[in-house]
Amino acid sequence: MTLHRTMALWLSLALPVSPLATAQAGPDELAEAARLAAHAQALEEQCRYRESFEWLAQAVDRLKHFQSTDVGQARAAGSLLAQLEIRRREVKQWPTFFDRQEQQVTRLLAAARAESADRMLRATQAPACNSRFALLEADVARRQAAARNLIRQGEESVRRYDKKDAISFFQRAAATNAEVAGITEGLQAARALPSSHKALKVFAAILVTGALGTGGYYAYQKYGKQSTVPSHR
Repeated sequence: MTLHRTMALWLSLALPVSPLATAQAGPDELAEAARLAAHAQALEEQCRYRESFEWLAQAVDRLKHFQSTDVGQARAAGSLLAQLEIRRREVKQWPTFFDRQEQQVTRLLAAARAESADRMLRATQAPACNSRFALLEADVARRQAAARNLIRQGEESVRRYDKKDAISFFQRAAATNAEVAGITEGLQAARALPSSHKALKVFAAILVTGALGTGGYYAYQKYGKQSTVPSHR
């Protein structure tokens, strides 16, 4: 959604006023309308939407009363009038639109959906003068960074076979940003770890046995058992 139409656009439509047209129109309503519109633009860039709307209304009123036998001036006035009427409707809607977007982003953050909140903020394209969105963007960035850090710590705990810490890190990451990459896989890996040191030894033994294969098992059957049979002299 486009937030701003440049002052240059308005002025380019209004400035080429011929002396004949000025004389016919009396006071230069077209140039005055452009001036009012430019001031409305400056107010909008400060997020002063109500004041901007009022100045746009004055500009529109000027153009509605503009008369000239100069075809170029009449066409420029009609084009500028159409632009400003559209702009006036948009400016009137901005406060409600931004309030609604802020509420939705806040709800997403409360649900730990930082990635969705980030996408909504990007789509909103809030102006720099709207500081509340700058705060929301900072909160989203903080949550994303914190969740990624917790994921890294969880993965390191999995490599150390520290089940308790691994689960804790992944759960904290999910509470911070449930949409961060690696949550599901990390929790699955953490929960698959053994729950105690004794179980860890058994788990390690199983891994070693699996690596040795069946050859080690048959060697044990042949030689290990023989060593337990008492010799006869």
